[in-house]
Order: sequence, then C-alpha cells, then structure tokens
Amino acid sequence: MAVGGKSKSSDWFMSDLLKRVIDIVAALATVVAAASLVIALKTYRDQERSGRLQRSLELLKLLNTEEPEDERKKLLTEFQDRWQRPMRSPLTREAAQSFLDISRDPNKDKQLYEKWNVARRHLNRLEEAAFAYVYDLGDRKVLAASVCIPMARSSRYFKELIDLFRMEFGEQHSWQLILKATTMMEAKYGPECKDLPADA
Repeated sequence: MAVGGKSKSSDWFMSDLLKRVIDIVAALATVVAAASLVIALKTYRDQERSGRLQRSLELLKLLNTEEPEDERKKLLTEFQDRWQRPMRSPLTREAAQSFLDISRDPNKDKQLYEKWNVARRHLNRLEEAAFAYVYDLGDRKVLAASVCIPMARSSRYFKELIDLFRMEFGEQHSWQLILKATTMMEAKYGPECKDLPADA
C-alpha cells in the first residue's frame, strides 16, 4: 500500500507541477504576445509619423517650387492689399464677380484674365495644403507652421471669391477647404497661428 500511496502522491505532485508549469508558460506567452503587440504598435506609429512628415515635406516642396518667381511677383503686384497689416481692403464682391465672369469668357479682357489667373493658381496651390491639413494626410503641426500665415491672409483677402465659387459650384468646391483649414488652424493656434510653438 505504501508503494501505491507513494505513486499516487507522486502522480499528484507531477500533475500539479505540470499544471503550474503550463500556467507559467501560458502567462509568459501572454506577456510576450502583449509586448510584441506594443512593439508592433509603436513601430506602426513611428512609421506612420515618419510617413506623415515625409508627405508634408513633399507637399511643401511642391508648393514652394511649383510657384515660379514671376508668379510670386504678380501676386505681390496684382493684389497689394493682401499684404497690408492690418488688411484694410480685401477683394470686393464686385471684383470677385468680375473674376468669375472672365473665367467663363477669357477673351473678353486679357488683362483681367491674367489677374484672375494669378489668383486662381495661388488658391489652387493653397488648396493642396488645406486638403492635407483638413483630412489629416500630413503632419498638421508642420503644415500649420509652413502655410498658416499665407493661407489665413489669402482666405481673408479672397473670401468673397471663395464664397462666390461656393454659391456657384457648391460646398464641395475645392477652395472651401482653404476656409475650413484656416478655421481649424486658427482655432488651435490663434489668429494667423501666432500661438504656434516655435519648435513646430
């Protein structure tokens, strides 16, 4: 009996030891799986952040190199009031209407069409940055640091033109994103993003 009793006791001990080992291995496997998940998540976030920064830099490079120097000069000379601080004379509703009209009949007035075209190309460039900001396709802080001031000034100066295009073509007209991005940036960082941290 003693031998049989020892065997049962030994079997119970081995069975209990095996259960503990299995519990420990299961716990270790859970810890390893959780650690792997945390590492994978961190790697994904780092890659996503890196990708967002890369997309932001590519967009800013495109915005800055796509605008030839003569275009910048035309924007400065054709829309001098845009540069005033504070802005006293934004584009009027009448001027915006004349731009809409000339966009439909470019041969009517070549000089007015040239002026309209400068404004159109400028707003189209800003719309690309606004799209990336609104839909969170780039690093928002980097985009705000780079485009907030010119976007805020242009959204104010060309507001009548942007509003007129919304009334003509609907809320989905791409320039509406300029107003939306400006509103979002200034809500977060103040007028013309003056509260944006210097390390942005």
